Amino acid sequence: MGICRGLQHLHERRIFHLDLKPANVLLGPHLQPKIADFGSSRCIDNGQSKIFTSNYSGTLGYIPPEFINRQEVSFKSDIYNLGILMIRLLTGSNDNIIENVQILYQNFLLYILQQSYDLQSLTLQWHELLAVHCQQMRTCVEIAKQCIDQEPDNRPTIIEIICTLSKTETMLGKVAPLIYVEPRNDPECSIYQVCVLLCFNK
Repeated sequence: MGICRGLQHLHERRIFHLDLKPANVLLGPHLQPKIADFGSSRCIDNGQSKIFTSNYSGTLGYIPPEFINRQEVSFKSDIYNLGILMIRLLTGSNDNIIENVQILYQNFLLYILQQSYDLQSLTLQWHELLAVHCQQMRTCVEIAKQCIDQEPDNRPTIIEIICTLSKTETMLGKVAPLIYVEPRNDPECSIYQVCVLLCFNK
């Protein structure tokens, strides 16, 4: 949610980040995410929602299809980046997979089918705590799938994403945390450098 709030802050100020990825999300002293590296960013005028440019050097695997096809970037380009980032967090995909978007997309669709079955069976077997987290996982999978749609107009806005995630956060507030994140002393560590411990309450 913190990453989405940061992206909302940028979009409200008419800024495209254009290079959102795990390495560009740093964690503060209290593990709050901070979006970094604005070397590829663009600031647009009021009334504009997209621009056409050949001067854009995004990260391989995160470059949206509309730029590849017609050199177009927009707020929805950041949403595409967010979708790829979410897939990495959900599946643990490595850089070799990320570099091939088509393989990534096929693997992700397969993952969704498998994950939907696994989460459905888990929900029946475990208590309310796990059931709530399974629902949050389903929500994140659905959001990520929408974010990487090949057509920018079909992707959700950052406000729509935040509204959807807020509903699952309300559910999570009613139960104890399932995941404990061990703090790191380094305030500049990225989200991939944090030790995550699964704590199942009995």
